[in-house]
Amino acid sequence: MRREADDPAAPRRLRRGLRHRGAATIAEAELRTRRARPYLQQVAEALNEAGVAESVQVEVRQLDGDHLMIAIPLTANQTSPALVGDERADLR
Repeated sequence: MRREADDPAAPRRLRRGLRHRGAATIAEAELRTRRARPYLQQVAEALNEAGVAESVQVEVRQLDGDHLMIAIPLTANQTSPALVGDERADLR
């Protein structure tokens, strides 16, 4: 029986497995972003209709590949320049 240390193809198989997991992680993060975007766009539109936020197309960002974050610019007469949401503090 061959040991993995003696198998010259083992490093290639390991790299291929790591690439696959990396691609799966990226795809999963993109899907999470796409699922969150419609709800966050509704929030931005509601704030705009209430006159407290600018009309914007929502951009959802990933922090460290794990957490979603959003910033909605507020109108000039507000005390803060933007409403910032972070998934760690519950976006919903």
